[in-house]
Amino acid sequence: MKSVYIDTAALLALSHKRDNFHDRAISVYRSLRDDKVRLVTTNAVVMEVGNACSPPAFRTVFTEIIHMIDTSEYWEYVIVDKRIMDAAQDLFARRIDKAWSLVDCIGMNVAQCH
Repeated sequence: MKSVYIDTAALLALSHKRDNFHDRAISVYRSLRDDKVRLVTTNAVVMEVGNACSPPAFRTVFTEIIHMIDTSEYWEYVIVDKRIMDAAQDLFARRIDKAWSLVDCIGMNVAQCH
């Protein structure tokens, strides 16, 4: 089965109707779901989304995101373990020319494995 890595920006666009990319994110999500593509994300991404949804007005949005990931057969939720974290920290340290966050580096490593 084909897989696509879903990062923080994509999850936020998918869930926030006021996001500039919301309509496009919904369209892409539906297309991927219809094509039975596995959507892969990590607990690191979910933590970032949770931080973004910390104001009380957005907490329901976060709960809906988690429910969608937990109940859909199309989602794979990767827990960042020591191996993934070590690889991400190595990439982060080696690529000082990039403005990649540690969570971005985690995502790049997870995406390469899927």
